[in-house]
Amino acid sequence: MAEFDKVLQDAEELLAERPRRTALAQAEIGRIAEFHYAEVLAADEAFTTEGAADDEALVRSIAEQLTEAGVRYDMPVPLDAQRPASSSPRTQCVELEPLGPLQFLG
Repeated sequence: MAEFDKVLQDAEELLAERPRRTALAQAEIGRIAEFHYAEVLAADEAFTTEGAADDEALVRSIAEQLTEAGVRYDMPVPLDAQRPASSSPRTQCVELEPLGPLQFLG
């Protein structure tokens, strides 16, 4: 029972009023910026290593739907083109952006 009382006391202390802060120190701002930057890099790495496969599956699905609907289109990079293992069709399209996006042939 004493342990439960301690938990309740700790919870009540957390509810106590604390003065609001209206400013941050430059070091705190720097730490927040570093944390945000690390999170953005981690999300990008996760997409690059894992999400690119989902992106390729989406592109394939759209291509199949267009083909089934009889819509003629030209992709800047064919889905089954030889490419480095770390490169997806989306990545190649970005790299080859001067070629332009998917074009419908009418």
